[in-house]
Amino acid sequence: MIPIIYNLLIAMAILSAFFIIYLKRQDPSIVDVAFTTSLIVMSISTYYLIDHKTAATHLFLLMSLLWGARLVILLIKRYQLGQKDRRYDELKSAFEDQQIKKFFFFFLFQGLAAFFLSFNFVVAYSYVSEVGFIQILAFVLFVLFLGLEILADYQMFQYRKVHHAKPGVLREGLWKYSRHPNYFFEVLVWCSFALFSTTGYHAIMGWLAVGLLTYFIFRVTGIPATEELMLKTKGEAYKQYQRTTSSFFPWFPKS
Repeated sequence: MIPIIYNLLIAMAILSAFFIIYLKRQDPSIVDVAFTTSLIVMSISTYYLIDHKTAATHLFLLMSLLWGARLVILLIKRYQLGQKDRRYDELKSAFEDQQIKKFFFFFLFQGLAAFFLSFNFVVAYSYVSEVGFIQILAFVLFVLFLGLEILADYQMFQYRKVHHAKPGVLREGLWKYSRHPNYFFEVLVWCSFALFSTTGYHAIMGWLAVGLLTYFIFRVTGIPATEELMLKTKGEAYKQYQRTTSSFFPWFPKS
């Protein structure tokens, strides 16, 4: 239970600290940095709290750090190019004169979400003692899914460099088969985390975390907010994209 308690404290402390930074900078998109940072710190903290470290714990640490590195690099590139996540501008408008209060609870909500996702770390470090077929399979799938997620990010990054603020929609590469391939492969990355620990009965905690992440993407801060923003900024071009392209699961586009 100790790693879980520490992770809750870490998540709340980091998200609270970044909320203070938000108050100074008035940039709520910094919550993405806070979310990623908290998960990286929770993974490292859980790893060091485990008494008996094995090849399995080392391998899972590598997986979690690679996941974090991808997000950190993506966020740094966005900031360097001034590509802010405009979903947060929409939130600022929606929160109106209660921005401080509502963003405070929004940051805490993100901290709780990160905390529940960290259950994957606790299970993997605490209950997987050796690298077997399941762990090797999980690692191979993780590399594949993370690579495809990076590819989706790269394709969108290159498109925005050329078509920034223009009405068109990226419909090439992975984005030809799904409107949100980045979200799709992110869920699969977390499935590979859960699979890593499937050999133990505690694995249900990891799969519940995956379910929670999927719910957030489908119902809360992921697809709904992104689609609403795209309809506002891209108009008819995005409506046509919606009619022809799968929302989440990659599939051949409709003619």
